[in-house]
Amino acid sequence: MSQYGIRSVLPYEAKYKLPKQLLDRPLPCWIQKPNNEVEILIYTYSNISKETIEKELSINQLRLIDWQNATTAKLQIKENQITEIAKFPWVKLVLATDAPGVLENDRGRTDHRANTMDADFATGLHYDGTGISVAVGDDGGIGPHIDFRGRLFFHPINMGMGGTHCDHVAGIVAGAGNMDPVMKGNGKGADLHIYDDYQNLSNAPTHYNTMGVRITSNSLGQGCNDGYNNSAVNADNLINSKYSLMSVHSSGNSGGGACGGVPQGYYTITGGYKAGKNVIAVGNVEKDDDIAGSSSRGPSEDGRIKPDIVAVGTSVNSTQPDDTYDNFTGTSMACPAVSGTLATLWQAYKETHAGADPNSALMKCLALNTADDLGNRGPDFIYGFGRINARRAFKVMNANQFMIDSVDNGAQKTFNINVPVGTKQLKVMLYWHDITGNPANSIVLVNNLDIAVIDPNLNSFRPWVLNNAPNVAALSALAVRAKDSLNNVEQVTIDSLISGNYVINVSGVDVPQGPQTFVLVYEFISDSLTLTYPQGW
Repeated sequence: MSQYGIRSVLPYEAKYKLPKQLLDRPLPCWIQKPNNEVEILIYTYSNISKETIEKELSINQLRLIDWQNATTAKLQIKENQITEIAKFPWVKLVLATDAPGVLENDRGRTDHRANTMDADFATGLHYDGTGISVAVGDDGGIGPHIDFRGRLFFHPINMGMGGTHCDHVAGIVAGAGNMDPVMKGNGKGADLHIYDDYQNLSNAPTHYNTMGVRITSNSLGQGCNDGYNNSAVNADNLINSKYSLMSVHSSGNSGGGACGGVPQGYYTITGGYKAGKNVIAVGNVEKDDDIAGSSSRGPSEDGRIKPDIVAVGTSVNSTQPDDTYDNFTGTSMACPAVSGTLATLWQAYKETHAGADPNSALMKCLALNTADDLGNRGPDFIYGFGRINARRAFKVMNANQFMIDSVDNGAQKTFNINVPVGTKQLKVMLYWHDITGNPANSIVLVNNLDIAVIDPNLNSFRPWVLNNAPNVAALSALAVRAKDSLNNVEQVTIDSLISGNYVINVSGVDVPQGPQTFVLVYEFISDSLTLTYPQGW
């Protein structure tokens, strides 16, 4: 076995099938039912039929509620049966059911440069999200408000009115500013599809085709530091199921807590869906780019970079019922700011590419690589890759400074780019939508790719990697150049560089389910106003 790197083979005992969430007491409140019963999910093996499993459940008097998919079943059982069910050989993993959504709460347009995408003068750009449908999942019906006129769709059509959280969120995405032009949303021309809770995600596979939904936005949380669970699995599956679909989530407002067991708010991402590898989780910055104290910090429970990006979510004015406005704060406000900004980039891509939909992996990579770096150099667990900058993303997209390709296990792809004279910084990002990981694994990355950038003098540069050890010193430390076998996004930046030909190597280090499609985005920064040196440089 040594030739395969296997050190030992151990029996797959029942204790390995149970996450900490189901071992600790009290159990999560949302899985608890009357008569000391609980709702759980079991993952089964694909080579065992549903009929066989249903027979086993019946024999052991275990109540099947429904099948979530071909290998995931929801059960309602006695609490003392949790450990027993893990002992069955046909059970691969036992998880808690998904937590219900909990709500998480005029300068954003300029800070995100969305105003430059939608100029007020004739010679500027005019991308305001028109023709792009954004599906908002929140606390139900909204309005009435003149800022949504002609662009508002409810699912179901007869949806009742909810609270005012969704009113505010929807205005940040796509409020038109009809009542007050200062209150324009980030993508003021986008169509808004309104759902309750996470129904925008469950309906997305259908509404992608029938309603044109391309961006989903959720300012909801599902517990704190819950890790890569069934919701995260569903999130990654959803993104992989549609070429041009992206999900945006608030990172959470638990930065003042210690649910991750580490001081200073680390390991406090609230979810769930937002812990997915392929989604975008958004942190909350104030208008001076300082992180809000309440904004949840990463990493994800398994150590990956979260949040992915940040946006203004503090003291944001937006729509309220009856043609009014109000001021709210939270990652709930930062999330829709990114969703609306992305809508402008989706429209821009379509109008500059003969009406074709963009690859959502490309759009995520563009947003992350062109973000304004904040906090420590490179990525960190507070700001992610920085604050979204629509203008920089558009500039790179419009110059076609990207490649989309694929690589198989053990293979390598090589690309050449010419760095022009006067470039102060080169930023290169490798990104791929990874396939669904196993929630039982400590590392949920499946297909592992690597990037290296080689300059004209044959110096090789690796990506920035963070230390996810559960202590403040490690989590606050600067990123270092190293091999990354944890994240499905890798960024290389090079300063004090010389002009000339640079070689980018992408290696399929471990691609068990390939070939793996990937995206490369590169940016030349020559403007000293763009190239900033925040804390830690």
